[in-house]
Amino acid sequence: MKKLILGIMALGFFSCQITERMYLSESGMVEQQTEVDFSTMMSFMLTPEKIDSMKSEGTFPIDTIGSMLDASTMSTPENEDVSDAELKFRQSFDKTKVRIVMDEGVGKVVFMTDKMSIDDFNVYQNQIKTAFDEFYAADKDGAEAYMGTGYGSILQYRLTSKDFERKSFNRSITFDEEAVDSGFSSKEMIDMNSFKFEYHFPKAVKSSNLKDAEISPDGKTVTGEAVISDMIENPDQYNFKVEFK
Repeated sequence: MKKLILGIMALGFFSCQITERMYLSESGMVEQQTEVDFSTMMSFMLTPEKIDSMKSEGTFPIDTIGSMLDASTMSTPENEDVSDAELKFRQSFDKTKVRIVMDEGVGKVVFMTDKMSIDDFNVYQNQIKTAFDEFYAADKDGAEAYMGTGYGSILQYRLTSKDFERKSFNRSITFDEEAVDSGFSSKEMIDMNSFKFEYHFPKAVKSSNLKDAEISPDGKTVTGEAVISDMIENPDQYNFKVEFK
């Protein structure tokens, strides 16, 4: 299973659909998720023979939920040292779970923050930001590698009776334009993924300043797409507001 987790985390950088998803309830409770859908890579990851073998062992299909800390520990090679700052950063995700779903033609990793009030969510995200800042000071390359995945947003939400606001705490990261061994630059590789915002509200939305935002027919869901490299290089440009009817 550890090799499988390692493979999933590696594939998380390429040919994936990444969705930043938020559910807001009428009581003001919020559930935030980031889904990494690597279904298009399943045929490269597991051969039919491997799937048959896993089925016979009772280990396939997979639908499991664990803590973020357990998942990050499993995805670390045994011979790799982890700094105290990185360990503290990982441990800051104590209210986030990871769901792994794999079936024939389906592969997803979903990072799920526990359901909580917006005030508690913001406190939790500030906790992560503080740990990240310490990680960045101790290991800039390692911290930027996390932010460079496209699914490492540190967020703050603001809600009133009239509107909602999403703001990112992410630092701006500049990609190296030089090609690496694959023949692609790091920017070209990250842009092999696609990114989508999907925000669900308990009441109808009048408008949003999210670029090219689409509002569902019932008015309660706002979606939008982003070029991942641009979002990572210019996180402030993807802060947005939603105005309710």
